[in-house]
Amino acid sequence: MAAAKAARSAGVSATTSTERAALTYAAGGWLVLVAFYDRVMNLFWYPTLFADWLEDLLPDWLII
Repeated sequence: MAAAKAARSAGVSATTSTERAALTYAAGGWLVLVAFYDRVMNLFWYPTLFADWLEDLLPDWLII
């Protein structure tokens, strides 16, 4: 913490490449969610085919 304060007071950027990559990744994820929100929400109500396939494989006494 003290090193970051000293770097800021000296005019040196304390942002590392890891922090920059994390911020870029977060901003990109936010942009995708904002741009495709309606499509992402439709996935929650899309009927899955996995349950129909699984019903054929599982025994009758097991309820899914």
